[in-house]
Amino acid sequence: MRYGQTKYGRQRYRCKICDRTFTYRNKSNKLHREQKWFKDWIVEGYSLRQLNLIGGHSIRTLKRIVGYWITKAPPVITLPLGNVKYLVADGTYLKHENCIYTATDYLTGLVAAYRYGLKENYGMAHEIFNEIKTQGCEPIAITIDGNTQVIRALRNIWPNIIIQRCLYHILRQGTSWLRRFPKDPAAKELRQISLTVMTIENDTAKEIFLSRLNEWERA
Repeated sequence: MRYGQTKYGRQRYRCKICDRTFTYRNKSNKLHREQKWFKDWIVEGYSLRQLNLIGGHSIRTLKRIVGYWITKAPPVITLPLGNVKYLVADGTYLKHENCIYTATDYLTGLVAAYRYGLKENYGMAHEIFNEIKTQGCEPIAITIDGNTQVIRALRNIWPNIIIQRCLYHILRQGTSWLRRFPKDPAAKELRQISLTVMTIENDTAKEIFLSRLNEWERA
């Protein structure tokens, strides 16, 4: 029969015959819950002491959790790089201290190559692009955040590749320059134009956006 909950919120039961209490354990659920702490440690950059304060697990338990999941390498997925024609490359910063830079196949979402380092720079980008080129990758176009060092690396590896800047990064930089509530009328109008950049999904939308931008510039 049900007999309340443990201090960790787990359902507790009591045997009517021997009067002992017990709980059911599900190892797969336990591992799934513990994986969250590993993700917080590796993605968010929390220290074990911070995770201890957040979740209440002991440092020893957290070391065991991290050690377990570090040994579980993700499955290797073979990506035929000769078929990859459109790439997306970007860096993800962990607590603004370290960077994971990835080149991803746009159509499948699979990672073609990656590097881990201090920051997104020419050397890191050149290594990644050179690696996948030697494996047969000859992309038509690539979408990046606009980093000039990455552009230089791309031009050295694939001189004729089409380079497109990510629309989200255009939006983020534009709104950063113009602030949330600009006071100047021209800045207000430009901010309204920049907010429509994410609606560009075809050539018609692109021409409309450029037309509005050119009109603003001439005004």
